[in-house]
Amino acid sequence: MPDYYPPPPSLSSGSIVWAYLRDSGGPNQDRSVPQQNDVLVEYCQRYGLRLQKVFADIHMSGTNDNRDQFNEMINLVEAGKKPAGILIWSFARWARNKIDSQLYKAYVRKRGIILHSLIDNIPDGKYGIVVETLIDVGNQEKAEQASEEAKRGLYDMVRQRAVPGTPPYGFIAKPIEIISPEGVKRIRNSWEPDSSLIPTVKKAFDMRAAGISLSEIHKELRLFSGINQYSYFYANPLYIGCLKYGELVIDNYCEPMVDKFIWEEVQKIRQQHIASQVKNAPQSTTKIRRINAQMALTGLAHCARCGSPLFGHNSPRPDKSKVSDLSYKCTRARRRQDCDLPRISAPAAEKAIVDEIEQLAENPRYMAAIHAEMLDRSQKASSETAERISQINQRLKTLRTQITNLTNAITETGHSRALLQRLTDLENDQYGAETLLIDLQYQQNTLPNIGADEISAVLRKMVERMRTPERRREILHALLESVGIDRIDNRLLIGIAIKIPSQSPPENQNTSVPTYMSHQRESNP
Repeated sequence: MPDYYPPPPSLSSGSIVWAYLRDSGGPNQDRSVPQQNDVLVEYCQRYGLRLQKVFADIHMSGTNDNRDQFNEMINLVEAGKKPAGILIWSFARWARNKIDSQLYKAYVRKRGIILHSLIDNIPDGKYGIVVETLIDVGNQEKAEQASEEAKRGLYDMVRQRAVPGTPPYGFIAKPIEIISPEGVKRIRNSWEPDSSLIPTVKKAFDMRAAGISLSEIHKELRLFSGINQYSYFYANPLYIGCLKYGELVIDNYCEPMVDKFIWEEVQKIRQQHIASQVKNAPQSTTKIRRINAQMALTGLAHCARCGSPLFGHNSPRPDKSKVSDLSYKCTRARRRQDCDLPRISAPAAEKAIVDEIEQLAENPRYMAAIHAEMLDRSQKASSETAERISQINQRLKTLRTQITNLTNAITETGHSRALLQRLTDLENDQYGAETLLIDLQYQQNTLPNIGADEISAVLRKMVERMRTPERRREILHALLESVGIDRIDNRLLIGIAIKIPSQSPPENQNTSVPTYMSHQRESNP
């Protein structure tokens, strides 16, 4: 292998190391992740390092904060995992942002972990940190330069009327020929008005300019799946022929679909709507949160039609009395208006659920069915656990034999780096297998043991407490996995998934039980 910079003396042979690999997927990168991995494996073998974990972010920019593997590595360090060192291809792979690079390097080094780059020549001593800082600054400048070059390339393409991505409603993509900055001819797409949709677009703008609400427009035209998409539609100047792409503005990009006067009237209405939302948002949000915090099914119930969560709503009565009607409504119906679930009376829904749980607790056949299901699952789990324990014991027997044979060979013929590495690997495998065996044996000794009568008693006790509204929310959230609610005319359809405790709770135990199994049933109050 090429002469990469050797590890520092503090990373001696036998040291446990991790590796972090990254590539951006770009054409100019020096090594892809698989190539980096091959070099790292050979590098560790050459210097006797024990490569324990490899973290790899593929096709991911170093300026991206959402690098899953990098974040997992840092989280493990934070949790107390501590290899002797972390190997990287270069500091550019570690991070392209100067601040992030120095922050995370300091973070791992303060925990005694050595960070070593294979291709960056960092001198020992007090000047090493200066060289590292210069490298970080250079890497950040390269990242910024690459970003600017990509932006210039996109802008050059758009100036030639080619636009990446999906055209907005009312437009179609048409292939055109452009010339790249390198003088290469390429086929890209421009956005052109779709003649078949121009009348619909004009009607949508005319209706909005006339003051018709978004709900009514959506109800009649159905341009999009949800009402929230209309805000982008009405804000897009492409409908008057002006293309905005980032900081680039191209007037007369295409033939206007909408009269400019109508478009400006729609913008005034948009601004008034935005201003009213901003003005009312704090009070409205606070009110909704306060109501939701008081209602028993918030965070538990969902719409049986679309699956969206239900939120609490307080409707003042027509006589303006202090008593209000509490109800649940579908968040999707409110936000996107493409779900037609009617309002659900909160007292009726909560009473129906409590009554249903009480009926279940008094139904011996249902309790027996749940108990039988639990026994079946318990037996299957016991059988699977026993089989895994047998496999682990067999594996441990083999490992112990191999370790004994290898130890005898070292005693008789002397050791070598390869033999010592093999012995260390076998001992690590043995430790991992023994740890897993302990966990499996614990699981086998703590399998659930609860009868149908005990399940029924737990449910009855919870129903008793739920008759008091103050405890209802707490107990329902402890008892139920989820609640699906629908309403047809004046009839509620409620599907409940109950959490069944895996063991009989002591007399003083809270209603929240640590281990659950689910069973589902529908109620038709």
